[in-house]
Amino acid sequence: MKLCPTLRNYDVDRQLVKDVVAGVSVASLAMPQSMSNALVAGLPAEYGLYGVIQLGYPILGSSPNLVVGPVAITALLTSAALTDIGLTRFTPEWVIGCTMLSLTVGILQLALASLGLGTKIASLLSEETTKAFSTSGVITLIRSQFKDLTGSSSLETLISRPRFDIIFLSLASLLLLEGCKRAGSRFGSLIVVALSCGLVMHDIIQGVPLIGTLPAGLPQSFPIVHIGEVGTDRVFWRMLLWAIPMAFLSFTEAYVVAKGEVTRRSIDANVELAAVGLANVCTSALGSYPVTGSFSRTAINQSSGATSALSHFAGALFVIGALFAATNWVSLLPRACIAAIVFSATIRLVDIKYIRSLLQGSDVTRTSKYFLVLAIGLVNGVDAALAAGLVLDMLALIWR
Repeated sequence: MKLCPTLRNYDVDRQLVKDVVAGVSVASLAMPQSMSNALVAGLPAEYGLYGVIQLGYPILGSSPNLVVGPVAITALLTSAALTDIGLTRFTPEWVIGCTMLSLTVGILQLALASLGLGTKIASLLSEETTKAFSTSGVITLIRSQFKDLTGSSSLETLISRPRFDIIFLSLASLLLLEGCKRAGSRFGSLIVVALSCGLVMHDIIQGVPLIGTLPAGLPQSFPIVHIGEVGTDRVFWRMLLWAIPMAFLSFTEAYVVAKGEVTRRSIDANVELAAVGLANVCTSALGSYPVTGSFSRTAINQSSGATSALSHFAGALFVIGALFAATNWVSLLPRACIAAIVFSATIRLVDIKYIRSLLQGSDVTRTSKYFLVLAIGLVNGVDAALAAGLVLDMLALIWR
């Protein structure tokens, strides 16, 4: 494998400005999204920013456009995995658990890449399984944001003691995000963050839950050095049971994005598997949760003119600068706005056109598999949906 393949024959005069602009544009979008996803994963918001500092993928990755980082689906799976293991959200042990999970996923992916299994894994999960899993994950994720969106822990509380200030703030954020999208702007989330923080700073918005204090800079102590504190045999084996399907899903999603229309390139599945594995190993050093390819950030990276992996390095430097210089300002962000960003971003993961094509088509097997995996996910959780989808796809592979 070649190191930094997209930097070969780099033309500084022609490419540098494009890559820097693209990197900063992607980082500006990724920061609020990643903070919101970190809360979903059970981590303090700053760990979402740590996950955006992504220097692992571009060392091996062959796509100049693919952006790897924290996304909603892996956040949801991380929360389910560590809850199943018995850890408590927003605790130091939970952070160490995220480190263990990211490291395990990354090592598994690197091992599979060394065996040359990238192409086979890429074809293992069927489209209907990944689509059904994503849809069940989105619905579960939206349910988890109900309290932050409404200020009420249940529908009964919402009706009897509604928090109109929080509801209004959530609706205003959603309308602004949708308006930006319809206007063709990709920076709706950044506008919501800047505007809401400014309103809180000037006491125009008061009495709503905020993210709270974020520590400046990078972590004082890297979580990866504390793995032994929760590394019992029981924890390790349960972690491995979760890490295996997450390694498959993390790579498969990144590979789908990399070879999709947004990049229009021929992608080597085995190289991408190794690159995503290295990204997860690097992510574990800072305590963030497993990463994969992001559709929205990859599209922005391409549309902003990225030509090489240098855009990843530019974005990482921008986030590091923000961690040192802007954490006091970001700590004023209302949780309702974060929840609105999560809702707006994840609801688009439900592929209505795909569902319509299944219902209008004649392939009963694919349609049945999709709705079966979706139903399992809604009733028993996304972990069950992923497990069921993997089993069905492996049975189909054996049958063929």
